[in-house]
Amino acid sequence: MTPKRPDFKMPSSLHPTYTVTEESLTSLADLWSDPSQRLDWDCLFVLPAWLNAWWRCFGKEMTPFLRSVRKRNAVIGIAPLMIRGQTAFFMGDAAICDYLDFVVTPGQEATFFTALVRDLRGQGIVHLVLDAVRADSAVIRVLADMAAQLGCRFFADPQDVAMVVDLPKTWDAYLQHLSGKERHEIRRKFRRLREAAAPELRIAEKPVEVAKAMDTFVRLFKKNRPDKAAFMTADMSTFFQMMAEALIEIDIFKLFTVDIESEPAAAVICFDYRSCRYLYNNAYNELFAALSVGLLSKVFSIRDAIESGLRTYDFLKGDEAYKQRLGGRPLPLYRCRVELN
Repeated sequence: MTPKRPDFKMPSSLHPTYTVTEESLTSLADLWSDPSQRLDWDCLFVLPAWLNAWWRCFGKEMTPFLRSVRKRNAVIGIAPLMIRGQTAFFMGDAAICDYLDFVVTPGQEATFFTALVRDLRGQGIVHLVLDAVRADSAVIRVLADMAAQLGCRFFADPQDVAMVVDLPKTWDAYLQHLSGKERHEIRRKFRRLREAAAPELRIAEKPVEVAKAMDTFVRLFKKNRPDKAAFMTADMSTFFQMMAEALIEIDIFKLFTVDIESEPAAAVICFDYRSCRYLYNNAYNELFAALSVGLLSKVFSIRDAIESGLRTYDFLKGDEAYKQRLGGRPLPLYRCRVELN
């Protein structure tokens, strides 16, 4: 369900103290680390650390278009865009960046979008294509309603869904939230795993640990299915390594590995950000498939999130059946297009 949109007032004209400034990935990193800025970096996949890793691996055919809107010295919003021809896109790729959005100070959305549209037009941009936009994004909440007043045409097409779970305070409370059948299945699978072997859960979150664990993850990932092997190209493998290194630096990245008899059985990449754990990707060892290690490695990460006091678990994009069985509720994702001329 699309959340109720806040009331906003269209600025009749931009105040002369508002300026649009070209930024770089380095300057965005400085803004992110500046506590005096009131920007709402709500979307993990547009954090400067993530954007920098993605751009270095995949940005060769695009031109960066990073803009900030400033009121005097304060930044009220950031547009993490890139351009090709007369079209601007979010910097990133919906295939590996599950959500994308603008970074805006709450309450300043109308001024930000007015300034941004004016700047895009001044640069000869006529199409704005925005993939992987959440129903609660600034794009849907504000820009959709503003577009006509800005002289734009706005289109939003359903693209996918994400599955999200509100976490209770205890593991038992989480299990009670599930259906009786699923609760029984999880307990049965855990019991069978413990009877067959002595599983050990390792959490890599420091550079030396993660570097080794990532090698294991990529190896298992490539062996799971032909489509996964095709996805994990040399460039993609490099991105995963660079992304992990970048997010470790800002204390977001975690890699869970389940070992059975000292052999890696399953691995799960997660991000912890703003009281939420994001399940980014997983892999498992087919030798242990009969023990449901792929599913249980995810359940381990959910239990750890609860024990760590996190409030939400986000399975990210995709409506796979297991996500619903584990308590996920759907959050719509859209592909938006704004025609500026």
